[in-house]
Amino acid sequence: MFLANLTPVHITTPILSSPFYHDFSFIFFIILYIRSEKHSSVGLAILVGLCSGAIAYGVNTTLMADIDRYTNSLPIFRETSFWDLLSIKGVYSSVGSHGYNLFAWIVSRFNDDHLLRSAVTATFYSVLAFIVDDYAALQGWSFRRTCAALLISVAISPFFNVLSYAKSTPAFSLLLLALYLDFGKRTGPVVLILLYAFAASTHSSVLPVIALSVVLLFGISLALLPLSNILSAALPASFRTIPVLSLFVSALDKFSVYSEFSDWGWAAASQHSVLLMGYRYYFGAIAVFCILLVFRRYDVSKSGLLVFSGIWSALCIAVSVFFAADVFFRYAMPCSTLFVLAALSHKDDAVNLFIDIALAIIAVIGFVVQWAYLASVVDMSCFILHGLFGV
Repeated sequence: MFLANLTPVHITTPILSSPFYHDFSFIFFIILYIRSEKHSSVGLAILVGLCSGAIAYGVNTTLMADIDRYTNSLPIFRETSFWDLLSIKGVYSSVGSHGYNLFAWIVSRFNDDHLLRSAVTATFYSVLAFIVDDYAALQGWSFRRTCAALLISVAISPFFNVLSYAKSTPAFSLLLLALYLDFGKRTGPVVLILLYAFAASTHSSVLPVIALSVVLLFGISLALLPLSNILSAALPASFRTIPVLSLFVSALDKFSVYSEFSDWGWAAASQHSVLLMGYRYYFGAIAVFCILLVFRRYDVSKSGLLVFSGIWSALCIAVSVFFAADVFFRYAMPCSTLFVLAALSHKDDAVNLFIDIALAIIAVIGFVVQWAYLASVVDMSCFILHGLFGV
């Protein structure tokens, strides 16, 4: 068993018939769509989102993961009116997360709680597909290079982690989209502010990255570490009930809690998993690789998006050192998409072969370990049957 100290549980709720009509074979139609010269990045994002969401619908966990706790809370959202969302109580990890509460409330309206994993997964992979394809179009990449970028990006991030992080996956997906539109497209401030705000209200862990995007100071994330315990204890309890202020108070609480995580929940248990600790070194190596690529190979005045990928990678390393292993994934998985863009943006020179080999090794390791990881937490027979036949 890869995940040590995680107690297996029997999930009694059966997998429902998928509401989608897509399976693994749909991936080939996505490739054909990319090959079309007239395809759009938005269209590709929709197709990838539907496909990944349909595949995620077939995941039936064999242990109590975060996605199960969030799923079990959906009936409470279903019984809550829209106007009572700001004051909702008794829901797993909902304090200050008004963006996620709205997201979960919308999903609960469909009366199929299994859809939560589909919706969460679709947000990540649709944003990933849009960013990679749009960036490829801007850079004039070939069909082969674009497909390689998509495959490597998908290979790096563990599918189950993407699916299970019901709050942080949508939050960091929106953050990644906002950063791309900010640094890569120079989109207007109104759209960016809305995206940043909704990402932060979905999960406060995105706040350090937003702070970095504003001030470009790596030290701000480290400065919060010794101060988090003091500030969290000093702030009055009443601050935690004020909608906007509660977001920042919640972030301080999480800084304090996650830096000493040791006794409860999936994040604490994952610290003792050999596989997830291996993933930690895997992402750590990718972060170092990204930093070396960015700051040794690109003009910092002409490539803001790629430069920020190096800064974000530095933040990932800091989080890896100071926080629980599970928390590290929230930052590393979306950042890995920017790493792929940086790696494949290299020019024709003597280092090309080395970078291509390194990317191939990273992708192969990612795919192999993903399947091993998935097999340790999911009923694989049901998952494969669903993916192949939609049952």
